[in-house]
Amino acid sequence: MRTGTDDPAWRNCLRPWRTVLGFLVAALLLPGTAGGGGWHVNDKLRCSDCHTMHNSAKGQPMRYDGLLEGAPNLLRASTPTKLCQACHDGTNLRAPNVMNPTLGDPPGGGFPADPSDPLSHAHQLTGAAQQPPDGDVPVVMGCTVCHDAHGSQLYRNLKPSPSGTGRAYATPIVVVEKLTAGSAPVDLVYSSGNVTYVSGMTQWCMDCHSGFDTQNAHFHSYDKPIFGGANTDYAWWSTGAFPSRAPVQAPTYRAGSLTPAVPATDNRVTCLSCHKAHGSTIKGSMLDVGDPLDAKSLCNQCHNK
Repeated sequence: MRTGTDDPAWRNCLRPWRTVLGFLVAALLLPGTAGGGGWHVNDKLRCSDCHTMHNSAKGQPMRYDGLLEGAPNLLRASTPTKLCQACHDGTNLRAPNVMNPTLGDPPGGGFPADPSDPLSHAHQLTGAAQQPPDGDVPVVMGCTVCHDAHGSQLYRNLKPSPSGTGRAYATPIVVVEKLTAGSAPVDLVYSSGNVTYVSGMTQWCMDCHSGFDTQNAHFHSYDKPIFGGANTDYAWWSTGAFPSRAPVQAPTYRAGSLTPAVPATDNRVTCLSCHKAHGSTIKGSMLDVGDPLDAKSLCNQCHNK
């Protein structure tokens, strides 16, 4: 009769513990491989903040909505979007609030109380397939269509192709933030004044809204300098007292400057210059007018008429 560690039965008992130990060692040696990017890293977000193994802690349900039944993928909410909203609804001061349609800050804006409302002023988080305006592929909208909850190498944990088509654009997403996740309070990191777009955001939006992939005269030209023509006023853009300056792309950063230049003569329009990514108080169009008391304030920043 075999005894000790030479016993096959004993080795079988050790096998699951070896697996757990191997996972822990890998996690310690490779801390960047499983992180969520931005705020979703290390002690700022743990697996158990989003997932539950048994949906019970001391006899109490682990789901944020208090329901007893389990959820797909061991989530602590019925859907990934509901899970995101559990922290990003303004109740958690350590997470940016995306459930508050706004003008100005934060840059992404916010969703209305009922994000599935077809008459709302936001991307509709219905969980059903929708045809994007000027798009050619239906998309089932939800937070994880655009964002990777487990992290990506892109700004704000964006996914490379939200439409799932894998459309390839040569322009990478480059965004500069003076304050980064973990270096300052969340409201400062997510303020418009902390974010400067350099390149790629329009191409990323066009992954779903592919019909805007044109430079013809019927659209605002993108990735081209705003100023220098007869219809824009750089003197006003550079000196105007705007309640909230429209975000623009500043490609001078790519030319070798240490920080992007805004205002500058080569500033360029991007989708986010006029629209809020999540939603705004302007129904239907998701526009960010800048000054809520002046509906022309957005246009007049470049076109001082």
